[in-house]
Amino acid sequence: MEEAMNSISPIQIGLIVLIIAGIWALVELALTLKTSRKKIDDVSKGVEDTLDEIKPIISKLDGVVDELEPAAKELPVLMGKASNAADALTVDLLQVDNILTDVSSVTGAASGVTSSVTKATGAAVSAASNFIGKAAKTVEDKLGLGGSQEPEVAALEESQQEPNDVVEVSSEGAGYFTYPSQDEQDAKSDDGK
Repeated sequence: MEEAMNSISPIQIGLIVLIIAGIWALVELALTLKTSRKKIDDVSKGVEDTLDEIKPIISKLDGVVDELEPAAKELPVLMGKASNAADALTVDLLQVDNILTDVSSVTGAASGVTSSVTKATGAAVSAASNFIGKAAKTVEDKLGLGGSQEPEVAALEESQQEPNDVVEVSSEGAGYFTYPSQDEQDAKSDDGK
């Protein structure tokens, strides 16, 4: 065998080593493919199980999407209507503000008219009372009736000089007025006695 060993060249030794390495690589490759196949089968089975669990959820989501599609189509219309409603509300609020301003000015004007009418009526009643008082005094003096009716005429003149029990209350210069309460009227009538 020594002769056989001496007769082997280094190239032949390299080829034998390469053949042994190739066989060893093929065995390793076969073992790797076998374990990889098992792992791939396990992963594949896991994915299938997961898909089986996900399928009902996907079908439910499809149903929800199918139900939402008509609503999604209506959404721009609803947004437009909401925008129109907001614009209409803004216009209505502006109109209410204008109406309240008009009511305020009308109330102020009515207050001024009422005050003017009260003053004019008071002046007319006072003038009439003075005229009647002077006429009655002239008649009394000419007929010589004396002073038995003077307290009644004086009371009549006093009651006519207070033409209205309106008390003006300023409300930031708007000219609003209020009527006196029952207690204030009773107090005035007690003062007049």
